[in-house]
This record gives sequence, C-alpha cells and structure tokens, in this order.
Amino acid sequence: MLKYFSILFIAYTLSVSSISASLLDRYQWENRLVLIFSDQLNNAYLNKQLDAFKAETTERIDRDIILFVILKDGVFKILKDNKMRISTIKSQELRKIYNISINKQITNILIGKDGYKKGQYNQFVEPWRIYSFIDSMPMRRHEMRNN
Repeated sequence: MLKYFSILFIAYTLSVSSISASLLDRYQWENRLVLIFSDQLNNAYLNKQLDAFKAETTERIDRDIILFVILKDGVFKILKDNKMRISTIKSQELRKIYNISINKQITNILIGKDGYKKGQYNQFVEPWRIYSFIDSMPMRRHEMRNN
C-alpha cells in the first residue's frame, strides 16, 4: 500500500514539474524569475511590490531577473523598461503548480536559473532581501566572479 502511494506521489511530482517546465522552460539557464501572485491589479500590496522592484531596475537586470505578475485571469511580464506586457502563460496553471489561492493578496515566488523554486514570500518583500538571497547562491557567486 505504501509503495502504491509512493508511486502516485512520484508520478504527481513529475507531472507538476513537467507542467512547470513547459510553461517557463524558455527562461531556464538564462533568467531568474520572480512570480508575483495577486488577487487583482489594483491591489495596494501589488503596487507597493512593483514600485519597489521598479525602483531597483539596475539590480534586477544585473541578476537577470524577470518579473511576472499573475492575476486571477492573466499574466503580465514586466519588461526591462518597467512596462507591462501581456504574457501567453496561463495564470490558472501557475497557481495550480505553486498552490496559490486566487484570493491571496500577494505572494512572491523566486525561481532560479535552474528552473526550481528557491523561495516563497507570502507578503510584501523588500527586493534587497531577494537580491541578497540570490547573491548567496553558488551560480550567482560564479557570475559575480566572472563579470
């Protein structure tokens, strides 16, 4: 019985990983992602979070970070010039993969260049906290040494 559940769990994990990979694989090994989940675009927490990231564009670009805003019914990519562009990624699929409720006011998820989830912040987070965390990672330390 335990063996059966173990197999089901592994199958589920692999299917979720492949869904995640198929949605975000174009960024793997090139970019880190910050997925900002919010219940609506005019949310004060979301606006505060976006303003904080936009104020530190140079640091964000230096760390190869792309921001995505995931709402109930759409996904927006924040470009280097801080303009928003509609993405073809499905918000419901990302919410399912990362288990984020539609009613959640704000959640930030950091995805590493390897495509794996590195951190989750269930509230507003100062960008420097994410940058410091990234800077402590082996891949980023290697990047800093080589640049």
